Amino acid sequence: MKRHRFFAEILASPCVLASQEAHHATQTLRLAEGDAVELFDGQGRSVVGVLQSAGKRQWQVVFDAGAVALAPRPRMELTLAIAVPKGERADTLVEMASQLDVACIQWMDCRRSVVKPDAHGGKMEKWRRLAIESAKQCGRDYVMQVLAPIAMAGVLRAALEEQHSLLVLEPTGADSLWDWLGDWVGGGAEERAVASRKLTALVGPEGGFADDELAMLSGEAQRRRIDFVRICPNILRIETAGIAVAAAVCAATASNHK
Repeated sequence: MKRHRFFAEILASPCVLASQEAHHATQTLRLAEGDAVELFDGQGRSVVGVLQSAGKRQWQVVFDAGAVALAPRPRMELTLAIAVPKGERADTLVEMASQLDVACIQWMDCRRSVVKPDAHGGKMEKWRRLAIESAKQCGRDYVMQVLAPIAMAGVLRAALEEQHSLLVLEPTGADSLWDWLGDWVGGGAEERAVASRKLTALVGPEGGFADDELAMLSGEAQRRRIDFVRICPNILRIETAGIAVAAAVCAATASNHK
């Protein structure tokens, strides 16, 4: 039986629901005291408990601490390093990327980026909340991270430190994305066979990467493996390219680990 899911940062019984979660449970879903619900912390832990009133407009979930389960990490972890799309298109990207099991959206500040959100502003908080809501809806155990914008150099440095394979979406890429994924997932090339299956895919702004950014990538490719791939001959919007990468990686690796 599928139960309604609610997010809690710490799973300790009794767990008092945040006001937004309590409102969703009792006002939107019309759940009542004694109903069974599922709690998850976004870090792989989840538990089934019983909803109880905890005073005026407060609700809590009680459960057996020994019943808390830890889900395995996904087989593959994809980081989308991507320029921020305009307006609601960024919201759409966050929601769909979460559904497709993307581990992290790392907003990337490119030369031709138009949208440059404040690292501590309301947009970042909104996107993180969207990632939680999407996880509740689609059933994933690990909430997708949404990180504040950094320059391309920072993206490359983080990928190196965390031993990610690196992929750059470019219309002139030597390989198609699907062919590249078949090789990478199968481990046909030794340098692509990463045991941890961690991948960072770079998606530039709608004007494309600037010449100096392409030069940086080409220079970096002289020192370590960076592959340039294409999706299709058409010009894609930022969110379309990001979602296409996420869907292809998800399908190629069967990343739904449940």
